[in-house]
Amino acid sequence: VFILYSLINITEKSFYISHIFVDKRLCSPPPPIDDGDIMRTKPEYQEGETVEYVCPSYYIKEGGPLTCRNGQWTGRVRCIKPCTVTQEEMDRNNLVLLKDWMDKIYSEHNDHLTFKCKSGKRSDGRFDMRQQCSEGVIQLPNCV
Repeated sequence: VFILYSLINITEKSFYISHIFVDKRLCSPPPPIDDGDIMRTKPEYQEGETVEYVCPSYYIKEGGPLTCRNGQWTGRVRCIKPCTVTQEEMDRNNLVLLKDWMDKIYSEHNDHLTFKCKSGKRSDGRFDMRQQCSEGVIQLPNCV
């Protein structure tokens, strides 16, 4: 599909018409997404071209790629945040993990973490000791 632009130029001694055809199916650079980057960018994209996005470590990419269709980007893509749990949060809730870890734990979206109470402490029962990360949010159990 092309759009025809006509330019009419009239001077005292001449008259001419020039035509410019523009492919309206070209897409401008694809839109940015939160917490994601486009693998390769260029000034314009042809009909049917696709772009891939990349997400940082521990983020989960959902959807993609985006496709240039009739001058518009179609499709959906997003980067889903991981959950983080720090040593400070664990100490505040009297928790330890069932596995070894460092100063900060990263858990991908939909992954589970299983906690246990520090020695001599018991769960207050408000949250299960096994929790699931959901879009960057995880509930921490508390031990008293």
